[in-house]
Amino acid sequence: MICRINLRYLSSMERFVSAGTADCGDSMLRLLEDRDIDLMLLDIYMPGMNGIEALREVRRRGNVVDVVLISAADECRYLKEAIGLGALDYLIKPFSFDRFRSTLNSYTIYRRTLDTLASGAPLSQEVVDGVFSFRTLRDTNESIGELPKGLQEGTLEKIIETLRSLGTAVTCEETAASAGIAPATVRRYLGHLVQKNRVSIDLEYHATGRPVNRYRLR
Repeated sequence: MICRINLRYLSSMERFVSAGTADCGDSMLRLLEDRDIDLMLLDIYMPGMNGIEALREVRRRGNVVDVVLISAADECRYLKEAIGLGALDYLIKPFSFDRFRSTLNSYTIYRRTLDTLASGAPLSQEVVDGVFSFRTLRDTNESIGELPKGLQEGTLEKIIETLRSLGTAVTCEETAASAGIAPATVRRYLGHLVQKNRVSIDLEYHATGRPVNRYRLR
């Protein structure tokens, strides 16, 4: 039942496709051996070995697949070990679709940031903080709230990811060039992020002319 609910949630998310399901720890381990999986939704309650035991075995085998654990409220004694085993998030049943979507949206930003770094982008403390603070990414998504008419969630995520990867205060034009989005469009999204207190503006003054706005993630 829980698996079907998770699959239904997942089917409504862009950029995510189910690679398969497993009804126990042993079949989960076989699935990981047979397929290239980016993110695993792992229930702690399974027949045979539980989710924590299965995750221990996954790590023992050297598999670094990203994991979100799913647990009932009375299983929170596993939380500390889940963190130690590299779980990115921990969902307590029953959870809402909004909470599920928040986790996957944050994961998208997280993976894109890692991919940007892997391509040779400069490493900054802000970028490192973002990679190590998966919960901060989720809170960022939640604090932005409902988007005004005409703004798209995917575009907003890309602009946030771009600001995070650049790692310093940048102009609208620099953000647009890095993201591959028109400056006029980026300006609208930056205005929304400033309004939601997710982005701050630094004024850069020159000898003549108007000051230049530079934007940075808070």
